[in-house]
Amino acid sequence: MRSRLLTFTATGAAVTALSLAGGSAASAAPGPPGRAAAHAPPSVSAGSVMGASGGSYSGAAGDGWHHDRTCTPQATLWGWVPGQVFPYLVDNDQFAGASGRSCIQTTDGHNFRVLNNTAPWRGVVTRLPQIRVGPFDRSRDPGSGFPYEVKALPNLIVHADVNGAGVPGAWLGEVHMWFYNSAAVRGPGTVELVLIMQHHDWVPYYSRCLRVSQLRVCGNDHKAGPAGHRWPLIVLRLVYPRSHLGLNVRALFYRLRRMRWLGPDRWLGNVEVGVECASGCKGFYASMTVDIRKSRRR
Repeated sequence: MRSRLLTFTATGAAVTALSLAGGSAASAAPGPPGRAAAHAPPSVSAGSVMGASGGSYSGAAGDGWHHDRTCTPQATLWGWVPGQVFPYLVDNDQFAGASGRSCIQTTDGHNFRVLNNTAPWRGVVTRLPQIRVGPFDRSRDPGSGFPYEVKALPNLIVHADVNGAGVPGAWLGEVHMWFYNSAAVRGPGTVELVLIMQHHDWVPYYSRCLRVSQLRVCGNDHKAGPAGHRWPLIVLRLVYPRSHLGLNVRALFYRLRRMRWLGPDRWLGNVEVGVECASGCKGFYASMTVDIRKSRRR
């Protein structure tokens, strides 16, 4: 499942770049020239990734992307959004050993749509296509500024959109985060957080509720993973499913720390929006942008 580190190399790998005709409402404001290029992987030059509209996305040859779509497990694609500080990574995360294919398409480098259904496989999740900011156990993201120590977290706002209307199968549309014990993000995370925005034929158990930024969120802190590899899993679920969420991450972490679900010395490695798919999922849509707001605290 986490079998290889996906990198962009300076030699032997051409870069495919597609310029965009426009962006989402969240990305309408133009950014300063060169902002996105400054965060690009070392082998991706400014000229190769920036389109006429200021937004673009790119995938390395051999990394499984054919222009705007892929059916290759773990194929990743970088995206840049006008006016955004962060580069985004679209990841076709299909778990090792899962049967069938996972096919997704992106239109702007920070969204995706699932193109095919997944057959049930041993009653477990088979894939988790996602948009991500920050390093992961098999990809680096030095331009993002992640990881952040929980007790010194900037005012991160995650704008998450998911749309599972009419989508078949068993799935969870969610915001997903991984935490680590230090700033060295290597290997699997040590704490996992899942905030479920929508779900179908899958209702996770939860036992406690909290209020965050006018939203009631219910969840339960428990363990996950195969024998010999277990970690704390914080599962949260919106009481009323939503297709859009503006999540104040610092406010959420403050409540979790008060409930002793999350330690202040953990490091937030990444933020993701995607779909945990156990079956079906064709037509599911997700999009994410992340902002840092100026703090009012002095």
